[in-house]
Amino acid sequence: LHVRSRRQRQMCIRDSAYMGASLLSIRPWLMLINRFGKKEIFMFGLILQSMAFLSWVLATPTEPDWLLYLRAAALGGTISGIVICGQSMVLDVIEYDRRISGLNREGVASAAFSFLEKTMYAAGPLLIGALLTIYGFDNSLPRDAAQPESALFAMTLGMAWIPGLCSLVMFVGLLFYDLDEQKIAETPDLSLIHI
Repeated sequence: LHVRSRRQRQMCIRDSAYMGASLLSIRPWLMLINRFGKKEIFMFGLILQSMAFLSWVLATPTEPDWLLYLRAAALGGTISGIVICGQSMVLDVIEYDRRISGLNREGVASAAFSFLEKTMYAAGPLLIGALLTIYGFDNSLPRDAAQPESALFAMTLGMAWIPGLCSLVMFVGLLFYDLDEQKIAETPDLSLIHI
């Protein structure tokens, strides 16, 4: 994770690779979802994302620029599939809940999803900041100065190990998710009884 030693131009190319891969991968992800199913492709995307995150453990200051861009593109490409699957599966949960309860509670489900998502977005930087503090990151050093090895370890934890392992934990969680379009279609729609 010696990205901080890269020039600004390289970071712009890295970010463009991330966004470009994210946008260009939408169509292929949709084709895969339509062929194999949301849950299966979500799980596949999580494995790919975990590998992309964990590949940062191998990063060195001397590696070629194209490898930096390839890692960024891999993360951008996998996040598209994960977001598409996740958002559509939330809609499936909402529909299933409506069928079994007879109530339209999509606002509650959307609010719960949004709350969890925003909480995690806030917790991530807080966790990284805590790791950097605990492991001795010195923000008073000049930008190009070397940080202690312990601070580099904290960066590797926060940018590679933790997100990579979290992707694998989500994969395991999805093993217990049994909601699919067939199950939804076979569930009697109690909302029709309440009319």
